[in-house]
Parts: sequence; C-alpha cells; structure tokens
Amino acid sequence: MSRVGSNFSFVLYPQIIPTHPDHCQHIPVTHSVSLLPWSNNANMVYTLTVHLRAKSADPAIIQKLKNKLIEASRVYSKDKETISWFVMQSVHDPRDFTIVERYEHESSQKYHLENPYWKTFDPYVKPLLEGEMDLRRFEELDTSHDVVVE
Repeated sequence: MSRVGSNFSFVLYPQIIPTHPDHCQHIPVTHSVSLLPWSNNANMVYTLTVHLRAKSADPAIIQKLKNKLIEASRVYSKDKETISWFVMQSVHDPRDFTIVERYEHESSQKYHLENPYWKTFDPYVKPLLEGEMDLRRFEELDTSHDVVVE
C-alpha cells in the first residue's frame, strides 16, 4: 500500500515495540494518532527526545516524576500538530525516563509552548531530576522508498 497522498488514522495503544526490548518499557497511555502522508516534497516529521533521570532511587520521587510525565503525555498529545508524545521508563534503571515528542513540523512546537500546561511542567519536574534534561532534535528519515546499501 502506498503512503503517498493517503491519510491514515487509527488509535495507537501502548503495545509499541521499542527498538530493542531491553532498552525501555512504555508507560501505558493511549493516544490518537494521525499518520502523515510522505511525498518527495513532504516535510519530515520533527522529533524531540528528552532524557531525564530522577534525583534519587526513592520510590516516592520516581512515582511523582512518572505521574507528572504520564499527565504531560495526556495533555500534550492533544496539542495541534502533535503526532505523538510518548513517555518511557528504563527497564534497567527505574530512575531513567525518555520522552519522544513527534510534531508535523518544527514550527508545530509553538502549540506545545503556548499550552498553559507547559508553564507548570519545568517547575514541577526540575527539582525531581539529577541534572538537566538532555533534549535532542531530529527530523525523521523518509523510509517509504527503497535504498541501495553498498
């Protein structure tokens, strides 16, 4: 089935398969997702990954951080031009979390930053963290076409 010129919609459940099963566990959150069509001129999906580490192994601290991330995912997943906003927790170290934010365009972040919830997130989360959040920005590669690997 060609993705060019087609729109798909479906409900995505938390049974997502991570790139390697030992790397993370997905925190159960249900999202509605629209897949964007790919074409030669389409903008690539703009993706942010954010790595966070709880400041201690205290289960109460980890649970507070986990609950805030779940709440944030439920709020931010509804933002305009947000494709998905996932939160994950390491299966090897419960203090380690990752957020994967996927947007239709780089400019789509403005809806995220304009959300009133955004002003509450950092003040709540930062005191629970060991160090700064590690934020990285990406454009997803178009994998809809065959390539030659030499």
